[in-house]
Amino acid sequence: MEGHLVMSNQEVNRLQMMEKLKRKELTKLETASLLGVTERQVRRIFKRYLKDGASGLTHKGRGKPGNRRVKPEEVAVALELLKKPLYAGFAPTFAHEQLVKQNLITFGVDTLRHLMTAHSLWTPKKVKLAAVHQLRERMAHYGDMVQLDGSPHDWFEGRPDPETGVPVGECTLHLIIDDATSRLKLGFAKEENTLDYFRLMYRYLTEVGKPLRTYTDKHSIFTLNRYEQALATHRTPSHQGDKEAANTQFERAMETLCIEMILANSPQAKGRAENANGCQVPRL
Repeated sequence: MEGHLVMSNQEVNRLQMMEKLKRKELTKLETASLLGVTERQVRRIFKRYLKDGASGLTHKGRGKPGNRRVKPEEVAVALELLKKPLYAGFAPTFAHEQLVKQNLITFGVDTLRHLMTAHSLWTPKKVKLAAVHQLRERMAHYGDMVQLDGSPHDWFEGRPDPETGVPVGECTLHLIIDDATSRLKLGFAKEENTLDYFRLMYRYLTEVGKPLRTYTDKHSIFTLNRYEQALATHRTPSHQGDKEAANTQFERAMETLCIEMILANSPQAKGRAENANGCQVPRL
């Protein structure tokens, strides 16, 4: 607007400092400290102020097109091509690659995506919200529940077996962790299997005692994931024998011991067992 000078708050503050510096109410060093710049910068600002007045303190790019602005002619070319049948159905990333190959545009893929969205040439996918898993409180007492898990990994870092001298390689760590105290029982095996879970559970029962319940994932060791297929192998699925056949050996063992089994629907549900595979926690 003619006759008016638009200034930001920072520029107005600089103007006030330059006025005080001109009246020698402040030194250059004090002005530099107040403005948060170096004394050398103050000398440059003051020199422009003496030469051009308040306009010398304003940003030189104000009111001018930005150096990184998207050129209107490139936007027009891109939109004209993308509206043609040849480019129908092109996603922003692929469309950007083709237009850049032909040296038709220089702006980025995000700008093209916004243009295509604004002109109804592309419908962005809805971003899925991250699943929030509410923290489950620990059991109140030791032995109320234990979590079981297996973790395959090169736990021995390629070290040789003392007996055979052959590198151990990847093996599975079976663990039982008490939900209330995070105390552990551990056992190694070549792979995750029912027999080694039984061995570890036997150690737990004889050395610690019987827990009230177990908390596991839905691995086929702990439960049959396809109950209907298991029953389909029998002629009379309503018989008690057929129901027992639909259970895993681990389920039948826990039922015999009167230990309740709880199956987790996600790894996060049994986070204490998952985290124990990479953390140091107290052991039994």
